[in-house]
Amino acid sequence: MNFFLLVAILLFSLACGQSEEQKKIIEKQKQDSIVKATEKSVYDRIEADKRKTDSIQTAKRDSQARSAEKLKIEQQISNSITGLRLAKEKLNSIKEFQIGRTKAEKEAQIAAQYTVIQSWEDQLRVLNEQLEKYK
Repeated sequence: MNFFLLVAILLFSLACGQSEEQKKIIEKQKQDSIVKATEKSVYDRIEADKRKTDSIQTAKRDSQARSAEKLKIEQQISNSITGLRLAKEKLNSIKEFQIGRTKAEKEAQIAAQYTVIQSWEDQLRVLNEQLEKYK
């Protein structure tokens, strides 16, 4: 008889459903799960925004560095053009008559000046090639 009574009580408790305490535990687990999912979603959005911001800042820094390098090359080109112009003016000066200078000295000075001019032209060619990378 005790066995039947125990089975009856057990069946009655199962038939009545979950206790209030079990319902509270389940509800708390649901709420905790929602909170965790929300926190993760917010964290993921913050991290995505941070990556996007970092990417934009990196692109800006790269762009600024690129602009600065281009400007530097343009300034070097300007200086080289001036150097080339001055070297050609000096060549014209060397070609003029100078008292006491031998023909061999004049030819040596002219040859040396052509080397200087060639150096300026080579430098300009290299700088213009570098500048082309920025277009």
